[in-house]
Amino acid sequence: MRTLLLMALLLPSWLFGELFPPSGETTIQSVGTKKITLEAAMAREGMSGVVVHDYGNDLHAISAYLIQGNGNEATVLHRQAVDHPNLPSIKTDIQTGDKVIGGYLYDNVLVIAPDAKSYNEIVQRYAKHWFHPDLLAVYMAKESETSLSKALLRNFCAKNHIGLVVVVKNGTAVALDPISGKHVGEEAISTTTQNTQYPFYHRIEGLDFGGWFSSSKKGDYFQEVKGL
Repeated sequence: MRTLLLMALLLPSWLFGELFPPSGETTIQSVGTKKITLEAAMAREGMSGVVVHDYGNDLHAISAYLIQGNGNEATVLHRQAVDHPNLPSIKTDIQTGDKVIGGYLYDNVLVIAPDAKSYNEIVQRYAKHWFHPDLLAVYMAKESETSLSKALLRNFCAKNHIGLVVVVKNGTAVALDPISGKHVGEEAISTTTQNTQYPFYHRIEGLDFGGWFSSSKKGDYFQEVKGL
C-alpha cells in the first residue's frame, strides 16, 4: 500500500484527470547555445510555446517556437507560426526579455475518436474551439495519406492553426501537442462501443481515394492510434 501511494505521489498530477494544460505567459531569462532559460516554466513538460519579440512602436512578431523541458529550461524549435511561402520569415534571434506564450493556440483542438459517442463526450465536456475530424479525413484523402502519424498531424495542425489534438485511446483521452509530439494531458474516458469506425470517426461518406479511406480496407482503430 505504501509503495502504491509513493508511486502515485511521484506521478505528474495531470495524469489524474486534467486533460488540458493552462496557457500562460513568461519571459526569456537567458539564451544559451542549446537551451533557453525561462523566468517561469510553462505549465507542463512537453508543451510548446511561441517567442514574441517586441520591435517597439507597438510592433510584435513571433520569432520561434519553444518546447518546455525540465524545470525552467526549454529547447528551441525554429518554425514559422504562419506556414505560407509568400510571407517573409522572421530572422530575429531570441533575446533575453522576449515574451513567451505557452500553449499557443491550445484553445483550437482537433478530436480523433472511434465513434460519435466518444467524440461528443469530449466536446460537450469542455469549452474549446473544436475542429471536426471531417477536416482531417478530407485532408488525408486529398493528400493520399495512408496512415495517421505525428508528422501528418503536425503538418495538418500547422495549416489549420490547431494547437492540440485529443486522441481517444482504449480507456483514456490524451492531449497531444502536435509541435512537440508529446502528451501534455490525459484523463479516463469510457470507450465501450460496438460501432468503432476505422480509421477514425468522421461523417463524410464516399471517400474512396485508396489507402485508409478505401471502402474495402478494414482495421482496428485502437491499434492505429496506439503510437500517437
